[in-house]
Amino acid sequence: MDNRTKTNQQLFPDYYDLASATLSDKYSCESKRLLEKFRAFIGEYPPTTELAVKFLGQSKDRKPNTRARYAYILSAFFDFYSGQRLPIKTKTGRKTGLRADELGDLKVGDLQLKGDDPTVFVHVGKGQKDRVVPLVPFIRDKPASFTSKMSRDQSLFGLAQKTISMKMTTWARKAGVPHIHAHSMRHNTATSLFRAGVDLRTVQEILGHESLDTTMRYLHVTSKDKKEAMRRLDPQYQKPSE
Repeated sequence: MDNRTKTNQQLFPDYYDLASATLSDKYSCESKRLLEKFRAFIGEYPPTTELAVKFLGQSKDRKPNTRARYAYILSAFFDFYSGQRLPIKTKTGRKTGLRADELGDLKVGDLQLKGDDPTVFVHVGKGQKDRVVPLVPFIRDKPASFTSKMSRDQSLFGLAQKTISMKMTTWARKAGVPHIHAHSMRHNTATSLFRAGVDLRTVQEILGHESLDTTMRYLHVTSKDKKEAMRRLDPQYQKPSE
């Protein structure tokens, strides 16, 4: 039966069954909690992306990460219901900056690759807080390609945290940069975002840090950075064109 021909009393329970079979228990419960509120919001009207946007508008005072999580849940529901994409935008960072253990826990269903704002849902990261991390649109093709024949509940990489870390260390040595390791990628992400003009609070949200103090420790200040900073005191200084 086409999902669009189902009543809301049929549609939503069917989706909850799918979510419970393919998502973590915590995220499945979170999805059901939010979608029950959406169901109450629309009553007996069929779900539409317009109604979804109005529903999300009620969360405009929530934290950006919370709003992104709500949008992700509704996007997954509409992908199941009609294959439609929500006409909303989410903030995008330049990289992901995930921890090795978070990479090891990723499932195919955690990737939302359709539309202009691809994201990855990170389950129970450090600090026991789930978060939604935007992906750079141009990298979507690679995961979309190798996951095309995989089920949503399959491990994205099929590797444990230690294996991921070990492989990255091995590749770094072969590339002649033995000082690079898995966690270096998070430091690089933080520094690159900061240098690109992204505010510190947003960098904190992307990396999933509890405090700004932790984020600050990830920002590498190089000799070039310090020299550039002091040059700005020169009355004749002109900022390099970007």
